[in-house]
Amino acid sequence: MTIGSVSPSDDFTCIRNVQFLNHKFYHPFKAVYVKNNPGITTSMLPGSGGEISNILYDNLEIFSPIWWAIYIGPQQQKQPATHGGYAGPGCLLYPLTPCETHNLVSIDDITLRNI
Repeated sequence: MTIGSVSPSDDFTCIRNVQFLNHKFYHPFKAVYVKNNPGITTSMLPGSGGEISNILYDNLEIFSPIWWAIYIGPQQQKQPATHGGYAGPGCLLYPLTPCETHNLVSIDDITLRNI
């Protein structure tokens, strides 16, 4: 149940009010994966960027995850250059190695219930 890949935008991009209910996972790489992308906006001012908010994960069963049962954080796969030619280094080994991220895309109000 992946949601995200939101990159900062001058127009403010968002994902809001999403529910994932009643799922079973057997050997997932990541069962719950909420991700934002690094990047820049023209102004770099508050109000530009984006958000991922009000996401509910409820009644999930996760059996033997391969990588992470739950991962909330920066995008782990390096993405091609977008939004003005910017491409971050990727965060595949995070948190084992540092990765580039910016606070222009917030992640807020993520509810994990009955997991």
